[in-house]
Amino acid sequence: MFEYSKISVCFVLGVCSLVGGMPTDDEAAVVDSDVENSFAQRAWPEFPALTTAHVDGLRTALENVVPDAKLPSLVRLGFHDCAGGCDGCLDFDAPANGGLEPTVKLLDTLYRTVYQHQMSRADFWAWSALLAVEKTTINNNKACQEDDCRMPDLNFTYKWGRKDCRTSPRTAKGGNLPGATFKHSQTMEYFAAEFGLNERETIALMGAHTLGGAHKGNSGYSGNWVKGDETRLNNNYYKNLVETNTVWKQRAVTPTEKGKHWQLESEKGFLLLADIGLYKEVFPSSVDGRGVCEVGGNLACAPTSSADIVELYATDKDIWLQDFSAVMQRVVENKWSALNGAQRSVDLTPVTEEETEP
Repeated sequence: MFEYSKISVCFVLGVCSLVGGMPTDDEAAVVDSDVENSFAQRAWPEFPALTTAHVDGLRTALENVVPDAKLPSLVRLGFHDCAGGCDGCLDFDAPANGGLEPTVKLLDTLYRTVYQHQMSRADFWAWSALLAVEKTTINNNKACQEDDCRMPDLNFTYKWGRKDCRTSPRTAKGGNLPGATFKHSQTMEYFAAEFGLNERETIALMGAHTLGGAHKGNSGYSGNWVKGDETRLNNNYYKNLVETNTVWKQRAVTPTEKGKHWQLESEKGFLLLADIGLYKEVFPSSVDGRGVCEVGGNLACAPTSSADIVELYATDKDIWLQDFSAVMQRVVENKWSALNGAQRSVDLTPVTEEETEP
């Protein structure tokens, strides 16, 4: 149950920082001048045709460079870059991008050393996001002890041909990202306008909030969406939304600040108002910003028009992952209509010790 009298995003991938390791001081120094100058001084370069061998190479390289704890940040980076069109550029001074600069700096060590003459930074970020989705699904299946928690195989198409902005990886253009306190209608309007997604596709994409969490220093929010699954992609986000026996309480993370940053918390994790707004008609109070609703006794919120989709994804992980992967593919191609690519299918079945013996 949702206890609203006691109860905004990293929203897919919006205003908060997904939890992960920080780069070293040396890694953090590599982005600023050298990379900005190299891209500002050359027009869009022509890159060679990319093949599945490049996908394999980048997958191995990322596994060597990026710890599992940073994988959610790669997914978030892909979303943030592609809101408005994938162009390898972020405004690191924009509050909505809080926490992403260390991720970019960590990746840029690899990009400048190996990949800047093979692909654009926009392609590199998009591929990294898709590979992170693959890896977090593999992580889930390795930890899965029962058939009912195993996620199906993924089948992304790795496309190339995106072009970077002239000042990549930086821009001063801010960014068009969804709000953490969006009610249901606002969330649907945003994703329809920005990515051309319908209601079901938007609900599917929000399942990325199984991964990672929020850091108070970056966004004002604090916690992990699904405790224990921070680096494992599955449908537990939806299960938490529909679970009737869980009591969620509201807490203002920053009670002395104007925004207060109200969030819902339980032993299973936390939710932003925009998260619960997928399932219940909740919106921020005009008095203090806490989540409220208009109908029902004791502030029992009415279901949204997409409540049945949330319930479907909570009960059928295969349908959700199929929908999510198709939408994620579209997100990392946002505003690009003529990309080239090669398909890659990944076997997500964990290799046992017996299978590795000679």
